Amino acid sequence: MQDAAMKHSETAGCTQATNAAGATWVVRTHKIEYFKPAFAGDRIVVATWVADFRRVQSLRKYKIMRPADEAVLAEGETNWVFVDAQKGTLRSIPKEVKETFEPLPKEIQVDITES
Repeated sequence: MQDAAMKHSETAGCTQATNAAGATWVVRTHKIEYFKPAFAGDRIVVATWVADFRRVQSLRKYKIMRPADEAVLAEGETNWVFVDAQKGTLRSIPKEVKETFEPLPKEIQVDITES
């Protein structure tokens, strides 16, 4: 999940905007609910999206799926807080950082069918 979040953040330009602001993101809470097992050799897809921004925090959602049978294996969420990289204190998220993502609904449909 962390790898998917980091790749999404990098691709969207959030990592660069965060670095330019002299800040970093720190996990405040993390939740995951498992529905079905995955097995060795399974191809797994992780969908991730930003669901919400608040003053100093952001909610990121995850859906972990197996395309072969379209099974949702797990869902999770991470509440991230925006922190000054030098002082280690909470900071308001600048608009330049928020603008890198368009928050999506807390639940989304993801097409994982294999072609």
